Amino acid sequence: MNKTIEIPDVGERGFHVEALKDYENAVQEFATDLLNEIERIEAGQNGIGKAPQITSQMVADGQIIFRRGPIFKKKRFWKGFLQLVLAIALVVFGVLLDANILTSYFQMVAAGLVFVIIVVSGTALYFKD
Repeated sequence: MNKTIEIPDVGERGFHVEALKDYENAVQEFATDLLNEIERIEAGQNGIGKAPQITSQMVADGQIIFRRGPIFKKKRFWKGFLQLVLAIALVVFGVLLDANILTSYFQMVAAGLVFVIIVVSGTALYFKD
């Protein structure tokens, strides 16, 4: 069963014929995507085997999620990568600062480089948030 959605009259706003068709298609696509989001919410709240029942709260939730995006956003790859680099660099730096190991010039330079990695990755993580 198809329902008709009334689109506000945009005749006086200067839409070209092709632009008006694109506008109508965009509104139709938006309505379809919103309906899919509402159905996803309904499927998550109702159990398996139950008849679908969409409430007004599900419609409101679907509208909010569809417009603003999901509440829990996925972590970006680079943020997780920087966290991993920072954790490994901190462990290596701790090992290099052991008084018995830090005896040669090479080990001091390595500890300095690891310290620079810690500072750079920590600063990058701070500005990623």
